[in-house]
Amino acid sequence: KAVKALESQKNSVVVSSGNQEQVANGLAKDAHGIRPRIDPKKDENILVNSEVTTVGATRWWKKDGQLSEHLAAYSNRTSEVDIYASGSVADRHDAKAPPIIGTSFAAPRVAAAMAKLHRDHPTLSSRQIEGMLKESLTHQTGGEAVLDYEKTATYLQGKTF
Repeated sequence: KAVKALESQKNSVVVSSGNQEQVANGLAKDAHGIRPRIDPKKDENILVNSEVTTVGATRWWKKDGQLSEHLAAYSNRTSEVDIYASGSVADRHDAKAPPIIGTSFAAPRVAAAMAKLHRDHPTLSSRQIEGMLKESLTHQTGGEAVLDYEKTATYLQGKTF
């Protein structure tokens, strides 16, 4: 009800998908590569529903001198994830592993872009804003919509996309 009330006033609610995948990876590492049996509902986030914009995380890797973006191993990848964004404190120009990573860093990036889109297009619904975001400020990584760092930075600085 709260989400519907907020979104009926031309707002968007953005939530992190969660980092439970890192739990499974950590357990497998501790078990010397043996993947433990884990409840299939481990990735469920009670805040995720069809009304909110759910954000997963990506991670930048440097290989052979080239940076590339991939879905983060720790990020939940459930079908409810609407968009991915960088989940590190560093930007794509810094391939060193930052000390802090997570979907909690990805969601505010998406929220900031959506907030500006709402400000620039006050009559549009949350779904329309999410569609505009995906159409104008993303690229594809691994078949998923990922917030494009450069396009979003340019847009947030007041330039057009």
